[in-house]
Amino acid sequence: MSNYKAELARRGLEGQLNALLGEIAQIRKELGFPIMVTPLSQYIGAQAILNQTGGERYKIVTDEVIKYVLGHFGELAAPVDKWVLDKILKMPRAKELEHWEPPEKSIEALRREFGDDLSDEDFLLRVLSSNQSALDQVLGAGPKKYDYPRGDKPILSLIEELSKRKDGASVQIRKDDFFLELR
Repeated sequence: MSNYKAELARRGLEGQLNALLGEIAQIRKELGFPIMVTPLSQYIGAQAILNQTGGERYKIVTDEVIKYVLGHFGELAAPVDKWVLDKILKMPRAKELEHWEPPEKSIEALRREFGDDLSDEDFLLRVLSSNQSALDQVLGAGPKKYDYPRGDKPILSLIEELSKRKDGASVQIRKDDFFLELR
């Protein structure tokens, strides 16, 4: 939402957020209801801004939306509306992208890029991460230690956790003829 607001403000269209959100919903319907997760949500948002500000819907279409319509990102959830599909496929750029193949590096090239000395696990993390500096921070912090309470004896776990507190709180547990007070 903040990106949409900023983009509309940059174009002097601050009051158009509701119209933009309506356009996003319309594009999702027309494109066969793609899931709204990154990166598809960004592609649809960018297309909505172009549709809102371009004077004509689908006058300009992003390469990503063209690739989506052509099926380059996998099988579509539902068919694209015929008029949208026809309009996009008639564009010269759609013909250029019709046989597009994503660039692929070999495992060997990726190993050289990230370092031959990485374990398989660290190598996969590096290859799949889009934020290497954040990954450096996470890996640099070392393994996280988790201390989960016992699930087989919940009352015992509760008592153990409460007994560790130093805040001076008092707790009473009463059930039938059982009574326990912690101070």
